[in-house]
Amino acid sequence: MNTETADTRPRWKRWLYPDYSNHSTKMLRKTKMLPQPGDQFTSTESLVRRTRVAAWAALITSLMPFVWIMISLQIFPQVISSDENFERFSSVFLVGMAIVLTSRTIAWVWFVWVLIEWVQHFVRNAFLLDPGLNRRKMYWFSFGLFGFPIGALLAPMVFGSLYRLSLPQNSEERQQRLLATPVGWRSVLLSSASILLGVVWIGEYIARYLKFDYGADTTTQLATIGACLSLVAMPCWANLIVILSRTQDQKYAEILTQPHSTCDQCGEPRLSVEGGCPVCGSGDGKIVKSK
Repeated sequence: MNTETADTRPRWKRWLYPDYSNHSTKMLRKTKMLPQPGDQFTSTESLVRRTRVAAWAALITSLMPFVWIMISLQIFPQVISSDENFERFSSVFLVGMAIVLTSRTIAWVWFVWVLIEWVQHFVRNAFLLDPGLNRRKMYWFSFGLFGFPIGALLAPMVFGSLYRLSLPQNSEERQQRLLATPVGWRSVLLSSASILLGVVWIGEYIARYLKFDYGADTTTQLATIGACLSLVAMPCWANLIVILSRTQDQKYAEILTQPHSTCDQCGEPRLSVEGGCPVCGSGDGKIVKSK
């Protein structure tokens, strides 16, 4: 009989820093987002498991441009019709995503700096200080910055980096948990971000070439553009998931096919580990072969 280990951490911390070795992750195992103890490894099963996880990320990521376009329309209803500002929006989009894909450290510095500028101009606008210059800069910063880079920065942090920060410092145990990580979240989301960026970039210039009227019923038109971009980006995920399945198969093969340690007390499977059980701390563990 399996014995659950109590997790006394606050609920928010357990959500941000999930313990994949604990039996509190039963739901993840039931939905097959994590390798099942004793499962026979197949490429098809691992692809299905990753597809389920990536589908939610795809939905959230694809809707980012649409959501932020609508938010920006509420903040800057008069400025949105300017062709010059619309071109700036595309330029900041490209620069921001290039920074995000190049260096996470530079991206966070850039994000904080622009956020400070945005807050500064928001305060100036509240006190009616130089409202003309304020509105142009606020539009440039807000629409360009918060359109997608914020999603590309925060989503990998929530789904990947925070989990890795919760891993123990012991190198062997850390490696075992990394092998059990369902999806390389940063690779998935940043790859999809570049795909969406390309769609937005090309679509904006096609609209300009066709002399799209930004002034007439702007809300409806931009809402339609955002919805179309989200739908166009979705098929790109099929190829992306196939590529990921080829690169991730080795990790699943290692954790599901190598000999592992099974605790006599709680029955938690592990790769070969000497000493007591890392979950409940009892017993010496015995080496068995995967079924």
